[in-house]
Amino acid sequence: MLYERRHTRLIREYSGIGRSVPNLATFLVIMSLASIGLPGLSGFVGEFMCLLGAYNREPLWGILAVPGVVIAAVYMLSLVRRVVFGQLDPESAKMLDLSPRETLILVAILVFVVWMGVYPKTFLDFTNSVSEILHTMIR
Repeated sequence: MLYERRHTRLIREYSGIGRSVPNLATFLVIMSLASIGLPGLSGFVGEFMCLLGAYNREPLWGILAVPGVVIAAVYMLSLVRRVVFGQLDPESAKMLDLSPRETLILVAILVFVVWMGVYPKTFLDFTNSVSEILHTMIR
């Protein structure tokens, strides 16, 4: 949605969008927090299970994976700081906030992000059955 407004994917081209498009910026912050694995959001379950699985299989690999999670979080938080809370640039000031259609789409995605983070069993039951089928095929 940012791309559609500015037609660029370069992070350096965005700054201070929290002032010009507050609703879009709010969703960007929430999805970024989900991406870095904030508890209660979808990314936490995935990261936790990957780290725990790696640690259970080979503790060294599990420990070596932790800095990657930290580096990703630092990158994502610095991106949010710059893009959302930075100095408002003239091009970002011209952007329009979310339309009702875009808001509906982002709310629908947010429902699943929170659902996966709060009650992942719904999704894990499905993936477990698929994993069991694949596991029996590999043997």
